[in-house]
Amino acid sequence: MTDKILLLTQSYQPVGTIGWRKFTDLVLFRQKAEVVSSYRDGGPAVIRLLVKTPDPRRWLRKADNTRYVKSNIFMRDDHTCVYCGYRSTAGKNLTIDHVIPRSRGGASTYKNCVTACKTCNNYKDCCTPEEAGMKMSYQPKSTSMDIFYMIRDIPEEWKIFIGQI
Repeated sequence: MTDKILLLTQSYQPVGTIGWRKFTDLVLFRQKAEVVSSYRDGGPAVIRLLVKTPDPRRWLRKADNTRYVKSNIFMRDDHTCVYCGYRSTAGKNLTIDHVIPRSRGGASTYKNCVTACKTCNNYKDCCTPEEAGMKMSYQPKSTSMDIFYMIRDIPEEWKIFIGQI
């Protein structure tokens, strides 16, 4: 059974993914969403909010652009260290680095967090990349719906809702 469920707005626009705990809360307990599509094994694949909300991302645990979700950063950065290029599909030896360190007021946002190997992250320590003499392969940006296109194996049940038919 797949552990990720696609969340749609009331008007069928994809917002993000949720897990079983949020699914149970939205659908079973609060009845604020309905199952739109199921996986072959019977588990919910896609749910739609039944309530209108100005910012549907508030239904997600931490998936808005003010706080990051570690797995989304790894996905966005293709499991590759932005400093040395080390790549690990298993996620081993990878960490999240704050470009502007938290000790200097750097926020935990998509625009300030990147994937780094443990060696580069330890070397950079509490410096900025410039101060540490490290070059980044790209500048981090906010995630958007593009995050769905980076998922390697998009479930078949999601494709109609995210534009990949």
